[in-house]
Amino acid sequence: MKYFSCILFLLVFGCSSSEKIPKQKEKDQLAFTFERTACFGTCPEYKISVYMTGRAILEGKDNIEFIGSFECQDCDQEMLAKVIETSDRINFWDMEDKYDPGVTDLPSTITTFYQRKEPKQVINVMDGPEELKELESLIFDLYLKRTWTKISK
Repeated sequence: MKYFSCILFLLVFGCSSSEKIPKQKEKDQLAFTFERTACFGTCPEYKISVYMTGRAILEGKDNIEFIGSFECQDCDQEMLAKVIETSDRINFWDMEDKYDPGVTDLPSTITTFYQRKEPKQVINVMDGPEELKELESLIFDLYLKRTWTKISK
């Protein structure tokens, strides 16, 4: 009887906990990142990572109000949906991988989406298409003007 109870316990709790693992992993899946790199001046340097749950993390490196790791307190899936809809509408996945005329003193904007089998990254130093600039502006406006709380380490 004890043996049967142990097997029943493992079947019930073992299966249900193994089902939760993929769901948690799916929830934490990265949706996109948006990064601004340094320049020879005082350009803000940061990276925003947005997850499929709507959760957003900002890593501020230099020349930005937020230095260190911060979590967005008022970011949500609606914001993420707007960004993904815009990326689809402008055919982000069909854009060139890099727009760079070779000017060395300019920061880069690096946008990477993860919704497909292989991530798509576009690096825009200068002269990217207007549609890409529209997407970059949308991400900037939606995410940088939010409430960010420092993450304790």
